[in-house]
Amino acid sequence: MRPTCSATWQSSWHGQLSWLAAAAVIGCGRQDGVVGRNFPSDAATNASVFKSEFVSNDGVWSIETGFAAASVDFGRSDPNARDGRVAELRFPGNASLGATDGAGPAYVTQLSTLARFHFGTLRTRVSFGSCAASEEVVHAVLGYFNDGTDSDANGLCDNIEIDLQVSCGTPQYAYLTVFTDYQETANAVRFRKLSHLVDFSSGTEYDTPADNSDQFVASGTNPKLLRPNLVKANHYYELGYEWHRDSIRFFILDDTDELTLWTLSDATHVPQLPVYLMYNVWHPETHWFPATGAADFPANDVLMRVDWVEFVADG
Repeated sequence: MRPTCSATWQSSWHGQLSWLAAAAVIGCGRQDGVVGRNFPSDAATNASVFKSEFVSNDGVWSIETGFAAASVDFGRSDPNARDGRVAELRFPGNASLGATDGAGPAYVTQLSTLARFHFGTLRTRVSFGSCAASEEVVHAVLGYFNDGTDSDANGLCDNIEIDLQVSCGTPQYAYLTVFTDYQETANAVRFRKLSHLVDFSSGTEYDTPADNSDQFVASGTNPKLLRPNLVKANHYYELGYEWHRDSIRFFILDDTDELTLWTLSDATHVPQLPVYLMYNVWHPETHWFPATGAADFPANDVLMRVDWVEFVADG
């Protein structure tokens, strides 16, 4: 039997990590992680190819909404979609709410598969919503799994995440994170993950220097990623990740040009357990690196639209 983690806070969410000490040098900063929520169906699928055009639920998706006005609607008409239909995730705006209102994963709008998927390639076509730069709502395309156990017996709860995230207020940044473990107790937060940040406005890339750090440090400039107008609100982008036993590569298409955003080639940090495929939108109460300070609740609805998804298993 796999050991059970001894966390006193045994939720599968950690969208709001406890604050770490601020970095003492310019170029470092903190980034919150986003995760999903487990569902009763816990079987890994044996299908070699999974596809959805989001015309209807088809009994393979679970929906979660944290506000009465939030929604996830299948088959919404969109002339820019491949088949004219999309799934629309609505995070409801409210000009009367502040930074700390409706913050965190309890108020997420989320779409998740009921089955789990192992090594393979995820490709999906999505559009991100817009908001003011003073506001913050995060869009996430991710794989996620946490069952509260420690299967690798390293003393931390397994927390599998493969995240690609974009903020509505600062879409020039792409946040890429891979978790293998996360555990919160009454006295501490412990985790094991690596993160990478791409700034399309300058081509600058940032990395977390250690797998127990939430601070970003500039790690170089990639001229191929100097594309200031790459990510725009309400435009569709094909993106995803290739997940193999010893590596993960995140990518996005600029028209027909496939850009590698980050390749994690350290096999010891590559998740080994099957994950749910998820899309979600949620509001953090603080801005993400490189911005700082409180982030306003969005005054208007923020919409994430999903045109299609395809997962092709390795082998």
